[in-house]
Amino acid sequence: MAIRTVIKIGEPKLRKKSVDVPINDIQTPYIQGIIQDLSDTLLEYKTKKGIYKGVGLAANQIGINYRIFIIHIPPRRGIKDDPHCMPLTVFINPKLVNHGEKTTSLFEGCMSFKHYRAIISRFDEVEVEAYDQHAQVFRMKLKGFKARVFQHEYDHLEGIMYIDKADTRTLITQRQYKLKWMKALPEEIDKLINNQY
Repeated sequence: MAIRTVIKIGEPKLRKKSVDVPINDIQTPYIQGIIQDLSDTLLEYKTKKGIYKGVGLAANQIGINYRIFIIHIPPRRGIKDDPHCMPLTVFINPKLVNHGEKTTSLFEGCMSFKHYRAIISRFDEVEVEAYDQHAQVFRMKLKGFKARVFQHEYDHLEGIMYIDKADTRTLITQRQYKLKWMKALPEEIDKLINNQY
């Protein structure tokens, strides 16, 4: 359908809590068009080397106040059967049903807050429920990076940006992240959080 502009932090639409999509409307051309626009937009945002700039996109990031987001985590280069990857998945009216106790602190970025990253703690495991693009309800358990991405996108629907929950002392530029922190071990991240650098 169309590649949309991803709106940036400061835009009031990002701070408004999204509303449920009426189930009977999921298969209408309007909602299907939103899903297609989300997909087209997310898959279009790549670096010059063809690396995706984002792995999830919520409807409010393109200015639409419905509880819809998509996740697409491509396989990492050179890793066959990458357990971190996730085919393009549509979540409509998602719910966080349950979560484990363990959390991990890692850097996150956002297409609506470009060029920066900060450390945020997220649950390692979540159980979620949502409708897909065919108006079928599904439930799944997500672990690791997939669970992190779900929580990030779910927060968008609540009007929450990752920076709201992040340790702002760890806010760094994307360039600094690539130079020093992209392959950081958890112990190094702990030191950064605890101001030991």
